[in-house]
Amino acid sequence: MLIFQYTRTWQQFSLWNLVAVSVYSLGLVPIFVHFNIVKLDNWKSIYHMPLLFAIASLARAVTLLLIHLERRDETAARKFSSSGMFPDPAMKPTQSSEDEGDNLC
Repeated sequence: MLIFQYTRTWQQFSLWNLVAVSVYSLGLVPIFVHFNIVKLDNWKSIYHMPLLFAIASLARAVTLLLIHLERRDETAARKFSSSGMFPDPAMKPTQSSEDEGDNLC
């Protein structure tokens, strides 16, 4: 999540995503296996790398697509605002301090 928030381009995201996936796959998973937290049957820790990289990239792509669609719809909504269709309501003029003396009964 931090990688997504602090990177602006796909190139930066891919680089830092690769670093994070490598740390997890080559650092944390072997530690988990060593302490018997995780047991890998017919699976090597290196197999996690492409899978996690693909999941993170897909999540970024979907998020950016949704942001793009939201901004596009927001722009379209501004172009078709209801303020041009309906006139502004007329407002009652406020009384000034000079008019207050005239209304005394």
